[in-house]
Amino acid sequence: MLRTYSLNFQLFCHFFQNERIAILCHQQEQFLMSLIAQQILKDRCLPLHVF
Repeated sequence: MLRTYSLNFQLFCHFFQNERIAILCHQQEQFLMSLIAQQILKDRCLPLHVF
């Protein structure tokens, strides 16, 4: 599922010819992927300490 989402996002980004938009798009993807990864870790691992 994660891979499919990433692939779709990359295809979406390829529609933009403007490099600046592509970079922003890539950064947004990285941000979303990190959020998803954090959520997975949160669900799987017990926190060592509370922030």
